[in-house]
Amino acid sequence: MNRKDTKNYLITNKFNPSKKMGQSFLVNQEISEQIVSSLDLINADVIVEIGPGLGALTSHLVKTNKPLIAIELDKRLADNLTKTYPQIKVINNDVLKVNFNLLLKEYSNPLLVSNLPYSISSPMLRVFFKSNLKKFYCLLQKEFVQRLIATPNSKEYSALSVCAQYMCNIKRIVDVNRTNFNPVPKVDSCFISLIKTKKYDEKFFRFVNLCFAHRRKTLVNNLRNTYGYQSINACLTRNNINLNIRAQELTISQLYNLHRGLNL
Repeated sequence: MNRKDTKNYLITNKFNPSKKMGQSFLVNQEISEQIVSSLDLINADVIVEIGPGLGALTSHLVKTNKPLIAIELDKRLADNLTKTYPQIKVINNDVLKVNFNLLLKEYSNPLLVSNLPYSISSPMLRVFFKSNLKKFYCLLQKEFVQRLIATPNSKEYSALSVCAQYMCNIKRIVDVNRTNFNPVPKVDSCFISLIKTKKYDEKFFRFVNLCFAHRRKTLVNNLRNTYGYQSINACLTRNNINLNIRAQELTISQLYNLHRGLNL
């Protein structure tokens, strides 16, 4: 839907976007088309759209002739989608409660696309990491994307950066200014793709979270209660790493090597 159509819908249906749900509707058709055209649909056998809202992306996704499943929390919007697009499957539920492995058991190559409420960006990524899904295209807060793609020694580099980059190839596709939404949010957005290259490694992710538990502390101090000084120091020495180093100074491969060395 464009800006005019969105405004008319909201007025006609006396629809007040929910701040709690983070509802902000994309109203630029050119960006919607650019987003959908960027999707790697050649081998996809089903598309799952999270938070379709008023159908800014849905209206283009239905034209791909791929099976489409839309997951929408707001019942008013879910009912509108069912009425507008009877050819798709609409699930009125909290996406964080959906079992994707069960939902998509009949498909071999599903593709996930979303305009997420920013408040659930991190938990939704965890759902994606743990699922059998391999491709996730999502519109996220620009600052959040900066954290995902951050490099060592930058203030944005964190456990999230390490885990996301360890598991996925991440590509920035298009920046989206806040003025392209109604209501206008307080932040700009960025549409990205995450393509998995590795399986979820729960032990490594727990280790990374320990390493970054307190950014001002050295790696040794963050890990000492779990592994003990002697083991940590020996492992750092074997890997030619300074004993006073902090987690945010280490590359992903260095962190993984330390994880392997301490968990043999």
